[in-house]
Amino acid sequence: MAAGILGLLDLVLLLALPNKLGLQDTEYWSLLGLTIFATVVAVGVVVFQDHRMRQRARQCDFQLCLNCGQALTGLPGDGTCPECGEPYRHEDNQEAWVGISRKKQS
Repeated sequence: MAAGILGLLDLVLLLALPNKLGLQDTEYWSLLGLTIFATVVAVGVVVFQDHRMRQRARQCDFQLCLNCGQALTGLPGDGTCPECGEPYRHEDNQEAWVGISRKKQS
């Protein structure tokens, strides 16, 4: 998300200060186009990753490690994540992922 915000700031600066940058017309429009493209790609990647993580959480019945996203299905109710070693409780993880999923859908 930070990449998208930085891209938008770059875009605002390019639109607000075209003459102060000392760029030729072709350089300006090339830089503006590149900034717009990079911003759209960065925001798209973040949105796609967020969607995939929420979809994965639903597929695993919201049993994912809150630290690394490792699926915890089939493991004991309390324990440590086999991927990152973070302690977990299935009930806590389920509440957290359901809350994250609901918050994003609103």
